[in-house]
Amino acid sequence: MKKVEYYTLKPTLKQYFGRKVNKSLKFDEWTEDKKVHQVMENGVLTTTIKDERKITLLADGKEIEIESQEESNIVQKIPTGVILIWDEMQGYIIPQYQMATLDEIEDDLKAIKEVYNSTEVKDDSQRNEN
Repeated sequence: MKKVEYYTLKPTLKQYFGRKVNKSLKFDEWTEDKKVHQVMENGVLTTTIKDERKITLLADGKEIEIESQEESNIVQKIPTGVILIWDEMQGYIIPQYQMATLDEIEDDLKAIKEVYNSTEVKDDSQRNEN
């Protein structure tokens, strides 16, 4: 019988600039286009967004331009230990996925490899006995 292999999701090697929230984390940052301003102090992240957009559309057979303006404030109390990742358009965001440093990933891979090697089954028939 052929040996069954274990597979895992291949990690991405893309790196993101980020910061881990702690009690002393403090910053005052702007995105390059100056549309998003963020201030972090005392565990509170305040995001101010100011943006203008123009769209052209057809109305009564004529092209007209509509201008939209956005001004908003978002205030978030961020718990210690949360990782914030820098996005060029949005500023610091809470990522949708769990993030880790390369050292943490290396430690996890070593642990997974140890478990895999210690539980390796020689024969497929043993897998279905549970």
